[in-house]
Amino acid sequence: MEPDYSSYSTAELEEVLRHIDQAQFPERYQAVDQLLTQRRMPTTQDYSGEIVIDTSPSTAVNEPATLGVFPYVIGALAFIPLLGIIFGIIALVWGLLTSRQGGKLLASIGVLAMLSANSYFFIVMHKVGLTWNIGTNSVQTQVLQNNLDTLYSQIELYHFRNGEYPQSLAQLQQAFPLSGVPLQDTSFKNSQSDFFYQRLDQEHYQLLARGTDGKPLTDDDIWPNTSHSINDVNGLTHRPEVAND
Repeated sequence: MEPDYSSYSTAELEEVLRHIDQAQFPERYQAVDQLLTQRRMPTTQDYSGEIVIDTSPSTAVNEPATLGVFPYVIGALAFIPLLGIIFGIIALVWGLLTSRQGGKLLASIGVLAMLSANSYFFIVMHKVGLTWNIGTNSVQTQVLQNNLDTLYSQIELYHFRNGEYPQSLAQLQQAFPLSGVPLQDTSFKNSQSDFFYQRLDQEHYQLLARGTDGKPLTDDDIWPNTSHSINDVNGLTHRPEVAND
């Protein structure tokens, strides 16, 4: 009579397997071995309540923990212009060194934030600098215009007193030594010249700043404002004539 090995415990089956004569009782040995193999396999219970042996390979993997919210807050702070550089570096280093899920994403946020924040900062600074330059140029142009207008008034006053216009700006300065009006023409780059002055005759002259091209009697010249004249008649002319006296 065959023993009912299914009623044996695992320990009892292992003891039987160690002492059974496999050559004399091969069928018993095989039956005990199969029972032990089945009991050692992981089992699941199907919907019918029967015990089912799970023979599929295990797919369980120990996944690393994910990053919390705080690292991403650091990444968000990296978008602050200029100050965000510090937070961007922190996010980048944190993302590269952590073994948690989301590290690469955090590092990418840090890099993107630094690039965008600093690009915005440099754009703003460029606009501020451009506005500053425009404002500075406007002030310089106004100063130059004021100097021209003052010289124009002095030339007309010279004519009123002497009955003719001065031969040069140097002669004008001798007549008005205390005025201190600068004569340098700063309307073009690297200017080392005085305002362009030319007496055409006793009753006519030309006075101007050369403009950006540095050449007189061209379209970009800057002329005095004739509303500053001391009388209704003045000898300032825009004609490109040559002095004849």
